[in-house]
Amino acid sequence: SCIQCPAQSTVNSGKNGCICTESNAYWNGNSCVTCGTNQQVNETQNGCECKTNWHGEGCTTYCDTSVASMSSGTCVCEDKTTYWNGQACESCGANKVYENGSCVCNNQSYADGDSCIQCPSGSTPISGGCDCDGDGNWNGSSCITCDTNATFKDNGCVCNTGYYGSGTSCTECKKPFQTFDNNTICRCPDGTHEEEGRCEPNDDGSGGVTNLCEAGWVWDSEEGKCAACPEGYIVQEGECVEDVSTFCTTAMTTAGFSTSNFEMDSDGKTIKYTGNMTVANDLDISGCDLNVAGELYISKGKTLKVKNVYGKSLSDSGINNHGGTIIANGNVRGISSQNFGIRNDEGIIKSQGIVIGTSSDEYGIRNDEGTIKAINVKGTSDINYGIVNEGSISASGDVLGIGNGSRAGIINTGSISKITATNVYYCKTIIDKGMIIGNIKCASGCTCTN
Repeated sequence: SCIQCPAQSTVNSGKNGCICTESNAYWNGNSCVTCGTNQQVNETQNGCECKTNWHGEGCTTYCDTSVASMSSGTCVCEDKTTYWNGQACESCGANKVYENGSCVCNNQSYADGDSCIQCPSGSTPISGGCDCDGDGNWNGSSCITCDTNATFKDNGCVCNTGYYGSGTSCTECKKPFQTFDNNTICRCPDGTHEEEGRCEPNDDGSGGVTNLCEAGWVWDSEEGKCAACPEGYIVQEGECVEDVSTFCTTAMTTAGFSTSNFEMDSDGKTIKYTGNMTVANDLDISGCDLNVAGELYISKGKTLKVKNVYGKSLSDSGINNHGGTIIANGNVRGISSQNFGIRNDEGIIKSQGIVIGTSSDEYGIRNDEGTIKAINVKGTSDINYGIVNEGSISASGDVLGIGNGSRAGIINTGSISKITATNVYYCKTIIDKGMIIGNIKCASGCTCTN
């Protein structure tokens, strides 16, 4: 029997079936079936298939296979830095990849809000930044290596105290210079200027210099800072000078003298001692004058160092050096009303000035096997010998002895006695049983008999 092909179809070439005339329909053996949306008739003309890039049941999923592929019913872009937005592969953004259904930072970047920051080569991303390899430090944009004399802080390298520079390179800032501007500059401190490697205070505009230090401190131009004076020193006119008053007071009390027996004069340099004073221990008051209102007695083997020394006694010797040593930067003077002005008994007196002994009764100077060295030596007595020498007297200048009445001005008594001077002056007479080296002359204003 013959079967009539329905409308919109025609008999096929073998006349054993029908062919649908619509472009998107196929013959299922009974009728024409039209393929649905996103579908097309397959190659064998016996069913429907999804059009190109359409996938899934009902061909409802679009996936451009030139850049993506279907995986478990999902369109997956080949480029892992993109994701399928339903129409095309869209970029996740800089330094991101698509993983497990979302865009995340790649393995060489870290999250910064919605963005991902790429870590440079030689570093590893960590939460909030990059972990630099080796000695590198992350400064927010790159890895930097600090100098061995620098510390990493506040996203940068800062030179350590005493060094200056960029932080990646630091140089020692040597005294007297100091570092400024977060240790990036090395220069003289404010208020000073460089002068031959020192930091000197600036002119204050009135002929002086800028006061840089608080009270009791002085400017050290070689150190480049204010410094306290050493113990025993005070500030005077911007410099440390020896605190003579404190030094001498301490020396006196250390040597065993009570402050009830002495006081410092208003000049701050003179010790005023009341009564006889015995130096039984070594005493160094070389910055001070010593004024004794009594006999000054130096014990055997003990040393007195002083600037100028003055002893005045009514009944005893003004100065009685009994086997000790007196070293004076200035003058040595002894005065007595009833005894020797100066008695040097096997002792040593060294003066950088004048040694003067004056007596109203006994000898001006009695040198018993002792040694006296000075610029000038002078001994005077109102009624007795000026100088009696049984030891050694040496003066780079003159020796002067003035007696009274029939008393000799100078007696050089023994064979070991020796007086050496440029000029040896005497008044009345001179008796020499030892050795005198120098020009022997009659003192001015005197009548000499030999």
